[in-house]
Parts: sequence; structure tokens; C-alpha cells
Amino acid sequence: MNDLIAVLGKLDHAAVAVSGGIDSTLLAVLASEHAGREFEVFHAVSAAVQTDGTKRVKNYAERFGWRLHLIQTGEFVDERYLSNPINRCFYCKHNLYRTIGSITDAVILSGTNASDIGDYRPGLRAAEEFRVRHPYVEAGVTKARIRELAKKLALNDLAELPAQPCLSSRVITGTRIEEGMLNAIYAVEQHVQQYLNARIVRCRSGQGTIRIELDAAAYASLDDNRRADLESITAQEFSVNGSGKELTITFAPYAMGSAFVGSRKPPQRAGQSHG
Repeated sequence: MNDLIAVLGKLDHAAVAVSGGIDSTLLAVLASEHAGREFEVFHAVSAAVQTDGTKRVKNYAERFGWRLHLIQTGEFVDERYLSNPINRCFYCKHNLYRTIGSITDAVILSGTNASDIGDYRPGLRAAEEFRVRHPYVEAGVTKARIRELAKKLALNDLAELPAQPCLSSRVITGTRIEEGMLNAIYAVEQHVQQYLNARIVRCRSGQGTIRIELDAAAYASLDDNRRADLESITAQEFSVNGSGKELTITFAPYAMGSAFVGSRKPPQRAGQSHG
């Protein structure tokens, strides 16, 4: 942790972009508690951000006394983002960093870690444009080390938190991003998680199909009755949120990044956060 604190300690003023996941939330804790400098925290609120992530950021802000800015970044009026191309994340991060930069002239910090380098991450190109710094990368801190640091600081809720990629990562590449669809995806994932006590749930949506992916234990627990119940819940949520289409609903074991379809498909390995 000393190398990471050394990186943060050299910054007189910085803006930490916090999504609500373990990486960026822990970075904000370390910056505010251990670096002894002036830090602000920025959290984007939109239909793509999980409600529990926003709640977590607010709770941590109150607990650690952060200067928290809740911002609207405008990606839902950006047709380049809404069309959901292979590089959708570029437009998301571009809007995020542009918005933060319009509020503060402080250097922007992200929660990108050393395990992320080498993956196909269009958002990193947006970070380059805005000269965003990645303290974990600079200090050589991996995803596994981040979880160790969270445990060491007794932040057990973070240490045990599953990956929290944005809800748009559930939508098959090329399928248009719609707020109603994201609301339905989030509601279905919450229902399924509670119903099966699942650790990992991904509700993949695209082209009239819904694929619910589960961790191994939850998938093994499915029987005909549970499948029927979850199919009914899923169809209802998508109907309520504006989908008038006939949906084909299936179940599968969780596969990282399986909604990402294109010539630069990301590697399937632990620690990846493509969703």
C-alpha cells in the first residue's frame, strides 16, 4: 500500500471518479484517509448505474466525509453511445471525464488497476484524451491486491463485492441502449439474486432474447419450477418497462463479457469487468 499512498501523496488536488465498485471506491477511501491531500469525489448517476452502487457511494461519502458531486454526464443524449457500438465505453468515459473537467481543473483519477491493462478497454483511450491518471496502475496494484487492501482496512463489504460493471454492459453489442431496458435488466437481476441467493447474475438482452447467466452454484440449483417462476418475472419486468416484443428467455452459466460481440472481443479471465 505504501507505493499507492506515495502516488496519491504527490497530488495536491485531485478528482476521483467513483462508480460504486470496489476499485474506485477503495481508491477514494485511500485518497481521503491516507494521502493527506485535497480530493473531490465524482459519481455519475444514470439509468446505466446500478442503484445499489449509487447508494454505496453516498454511504461512503457520509462515512468518510467526502466532497461528493453527483453528476449527470449526458450519455443518454449521445447517439454514439446509445447505438451501442463495439467502443461504446469510449463515449461513456468521454462524457464522464468531459463533465468532471467542466466542474474542476483538478487532475482526474480512475480506478483502473494493473490487471486491466491488456484488455480491450476503449474507455482508456478517452482517459488519455483527458490526461486521467490511474494510481493503481502507476503503483502496480492488481485486482487481487485491491481486495486484500479492502480486507486489511476492514472494508469487508468492498472486499467481498462482486464486479459491478454498468448495466449497459448487459446489452448485446449493436442493440440500442434504452433506459427502460436497463431498468428491466436491473430489476430482473435483483429478483433472481434474491430468489436463488446467487452471487453472480447477468441479464443479457438483445434481438428479442434474454439470457440469464448465473454462477455455478445458482445455475445448478435451477429446476423446472424455478425456471418457470423466473421466466414469468423476467417477462413481466420487460413488459412493464416498455418491451412489447415476444422474448425468448434462456439460462446459462456466467461467462464474462459475453454481451460484447465484435472483432476485438475481450479475453475471458478473472478480474475482468466487461460484465
